[in-house]
Amino acid sequence: REERRKMAGGQGLLLPLVVLTALGYEYQELHAAEKLEPLTTTAARRPAGEALDSDAVALEAKFASAALPRMDRCPCHVFGGNRGYYVFDTSGEIPSGLNHQQSNLKAILTEGLSLGRSVLLRKPTLTRDHNYNKPFKYNMWGDFIALNKSTLTLTYAPRIKSKSFLGGGAGYLSSSQSRKPRCAARLSECVADASESQLRELIKAPTTVVHYHNGSILDETNRGPLLVRGPDPSNVREDKVALVRKLPGFPGMLGAYQLRLNLMPPDHVAEAVPPIKRWLEATSTTGTVAVVHVRRGDKILNKKYCPDEMKLATSPDNIATVLTRAGVPSGSAIYIMSDETDFDHFSPLVEKYHYNVATNIHFDHLHSLLEGCRDDKDDGDEKKNTLPCENYLLFAIEKEIMASFPPSSRFVTIPRHDLAHNKIFLMSDFLGPGKPCPSL
Repeated sequence: REERRKMAGGQGLLLPLVVLTALGYEYQELHAAEKLEPLTTTAARRPAGEALDSDAVALEAKFASAALPRMDRCPCHVFGGNRGYYVFDTSGEIPSGLNHQQSNLKAILTEGLSLGRSVLLRKPTLTRDHNYNKPFKYNMWGDFIALNKSTLTLTYAPRIKSKSFLGGGAGYLSSSQSRKPRCAARLSECVADASESQLRELIKAPTTVVHYHNGSILDETNRGPLLVRGPDPSNVREDKVALVRKLPGFPGMLGAYQLRLNLMPPDHVAEAVPPIKRWLEATSTTGTVAVVHVRRGDKILNKKYCPDEMKLATSPDNIATVLTRAGVPSGSAIYIMSDETDFDHFSPLVEKYHYNVATNIHFDHLHSLLEGCRDDKDDGDEKKNTLPCENYLLFAIEKEIMASFPPSSRFVTIPRHDLAHNKIFLMSDFLGPGKPCPSL
């Protein structure tokens, strides 16, 4: 503990452990270790066509037995009535990180809501590669997004062909006259998490309420009370999906509908942020603070990421160069969010450049999330198997730490489109035309 205080510039105080369960949060069932199997079966397929009058009654009974929220008052339902429910079968997705999955989430929500349906979310297909190849319990969308605090706005804005104002080339414009607000709501009014057991309870026989599709939605396909977006269950494909927005039917739909999301963190994420912010503001001797996202891990090993340049960009010397260039002088307080597990890598920032530096290891309530991540050897200690390894949850918290400061105080390794950050980034001298790494 004394060594950790020293590395944090000698002024950092270890903060009391925040026990997440004490915040009123309970773990969802653990099934991250399981391979996601398709929700569909050949026997469950029903030909597209007019829904039976008994379908709504059957579905209501299934919702009750599965203990799922009804979301009857979702403003996105067609003509104010309950058109039905939409489920995206994520078993065909390539496992990826949280940011990638949030991109998929937006496409999934856009399709479901544009069809006039409420959306039941299956857990995101998060890769274990970003969690030290360990299972994790925080694996549902509600673990990272407060559905009851976040909002959505869906607008119908079909693109129209137009000549470019410059050069006369063909292009697309969204006509202001054709823009029509479709609905606005809290996410919890139209969107809900659904566990594996709940979804299978909902879809199991009798199956006359379930329709499946894998392509553009026709009116007759959209009549059933439950629509599952997935491959034909009688011909499940082996290929995997990297980006949902590129699936059949999605490009045209996403070109016609615009979904704006204002995503808010759940309490167990938001309440972990203030202690770090207070430490940064109290520790800086210059009045300046910064949050730096240092991507190492696979980025300094994989050839497609220009690993040699990435190593230089994420070195302490270059981090100090970037901070100085951006007007963050010695004596400032820096929080580093990184997948680098050896804090000694950053020690020159303290010893040579005289920054006050902290990472998750300096705060018990953050570092405790990784207690079970780095025990690679099985020494028979059963207790180690129960320790948490929740790097995705830590990442969600650290994203909120970064978001709590203005863009000028946010530094990233490579530019990001989903976050306003300082225009100077760690790869600034290495990435771009005419530079050692032309592109990533």
